[in-house]
Amino acid sequence: MQREHVIGIDLSKPLGEEPGTGHNRWHEAVEPVVEVDPGDTVVYETRDAFDGQLNGQSTAEDVGNLDLGPVHPLTGPVYVKGAEQGDLLEVELVTVEADPWEQWDYTLEVPGFGFLRDEFPDPYIIHWRLHGNEYAESEQLPGVCVRSNPHPGVLGLAPSTELRQRVTEREADVAERGVPRLRLLQAMPTLLSRDQVFMKLDVGWRHEFAVKSIRKSLRDRGRREHSQHLCYGNRSERFTSL
Repeated sequence: MQREHVIGIDLSKPLGEEPGTGHNRWHEAVEPVVEVDPGDTVVYETRDAFDGQLNGQSTAEDVGNLDLGPVHPLTGPVYVKGAEQGDLLEVELVTVEADPWEQWDYTLEVPGFGFLRDEFPDPYIIHWRLHGNEYAESEQLPGVCVRSNPHPGVLGLAPSTELRQRVTEREADVAERGVPRLRLLQAMPTLLSRDQVFMKLDVGWRHEFAVKSIRKSLRDRGRREHSQHLCYGNRSERFTSL
C-alpha cells in the first residue's frame, strides 16, 4: 500500500536547530530522515538558500553581511528501500507550492558570486510578492510581472565515499591550477551510489516527491528523481552508481 510521508520544518529556526530535518553538505554518512517504499509520496518542506537569514525587510546591506557557511540547506535525505548501487532511480516531481507560508521570495546579488560578478560587484536584493503559483511582482520593479515556474534548486542522490573523494580531488586540482570554479558539483547527481535522495528547494517552498519512487511537495510533490532545475510534471532518471 502506497503511503505519504511528510518532512516538516519550523521556518522560525535555522537548520542547525533542527538537524533531524536535513543537512547542507553532500556526504555518504548523512543518516536518512525517513525510509520509503517505491511508489510512496514524500512531502518536503524546505528552507531558503540562506537558511532564514533574509526576510521581507532585508536590505542590500544585509545581503553584504550574509554568513555563507550555512548556505543551501537540504531537506532529507530519504532512503529508498530496495534500491541498490547500479539501479536506475526515478523520481517524478508532482507539484510545487512556492512559499505557501508567506508568499514571499527574493532575487539577489551576492558580491563575488555568479557569472556577472564583475559587472555587478555590489550587494543587491529585490523582494517579490508571490500570487500562488500564478505570478510574482515587486514594488521595486513597478509594471513588471513574472510568471511563476517553481522548481527545485538542487535535487540529488548521496555520493559514495569513492565518488566524493574523486570530486574533492578534482576540485582541489582545479583550484590549484587557478581555473575558475564552475560549480563542478552540479555533475555529481549523475554519479550515484547510495539509496538516498537529497532534496533542496529555495525559499521555504514545500515539495512532494513520489518514489517509484518519491513525491515531493515547496510544498513539492514528485517521484524518484534527480536533476537540476526541474519543473513539476517533469521526470528524471539516474543510475545510483556507475
